[in-house]
Amino acid sequence: MLKPYLKSVRDYISRMRATWTVIPMLHSIGPADLTGITPNRSLNVSPDLLEAFVAAARANRWAFISLDELADALAAGRVPRRAMVITIDDGYLNNLTAGYPIFRAFNVPFCIYVTTGFVGDGRRIWWFDLEEALLEVNSVCLPDGKTERCASMAEKVEIFNLVKCQIMSHDHRIRDRALEWLHGFSRTGGGCRDSGRQMLTWDDIRTLRKDPLATIGAHTVTHPVLTSLTEDDARFEFEQSKFVLEQQAGGRIDHFAYPFGGAPEAGPREYQLARESGFRTAVTTTHGVVENADVNLFSLRRLVFTENLYGGAAAVVGSRDIRRRFQRGHAVASRSRSAK
Repeated sequence: MLKPYLKSVRDYISRMRATWTVIPMLHSIGPADLTGITPNRSLNVSPDLLEAFVAAARANRWAFISLDELADALAAGRVPRRAMVITIDDGYLNNLTAGYPIFRAFNVPFCIYVTTGFVGDGRRIWWFDLEEALLEVNSVCLPDGKTERCASMAEKVEIFNLVKCQIMSHDHRIRDRALEWLHGFSRTGGGCRDSGRQMLTWDDIRTLRKDPLATIGAHTVTHPVLTSLTEDDARFEFEQSKFVLEQQAGGRIDHFAYPFGGAPEAGPREYQLARESGFRTAVTTTHGVVENADVNLFSLRRLVFTENLYGGAAAVVGSRDIRRRFQRGHAVASRSRSAK
């Protein structure tokens, strides 16, 4: 099953420079769901691809290190050479059931950033609720009262992206109206369709916490666009997620991931709030690698890791040929970040 992936992952890894530390960013780890809407599908990595990637990285003498090891090295003025730090956002159940066995088999440290409000059986996530409801209908009355056709997959994706932009709006009136609309609309949708839509429970998180390979990080309480919040509300998302995780999982929570995490969703104010809330590091979704020891530990860049390898690979290479490939693959990588 791994053979179809081997050439692409070897090519992907060969373009990473040995002087870098790379922080791959994953979300769901499970079988491909070809029935879903594209922005959500792009969040998923198959276990076969993940295993092929880890095996190829090991074969090419890349070291997998923890976030604590990275923070310690940077604090000492040193960039770990030829190193990777695996990070996984949101806290999906399949991180435990499908991803963890691979990390354990290869002795790979990893960090799962948990959104505390998502923890538990039956928790629903708005981007999956929206997708599943749209898949059930051929037309929809939108939050502004207009009725739009959504029979084809292209139309469903267009409506998905339209509503997503409203939910992520900095205008709380637009955001609240869209969320209220979604609450009513999604009642007609089905339940979670696969394990990729289910979230870790507190028992799952405590089980992972016992393994030295696993780091648990914070990913806010409600997964908001932090820049759309007042400073007090944003501070609550940092501090409360840290507090709840420390109470429920035990021990210190030192690492944070910004939801959505691009430049519009996390900036200097958020970096300072992460520092003031007591975290050691915070990661963005902005493409890049760790090249210099004087990097801001609260705006670490990552490499998107999805089934579309080239979108991420090209962000960390210099050749013109690969940059041209990146331009073609960048739209997929961007959708992966913004749908999250």
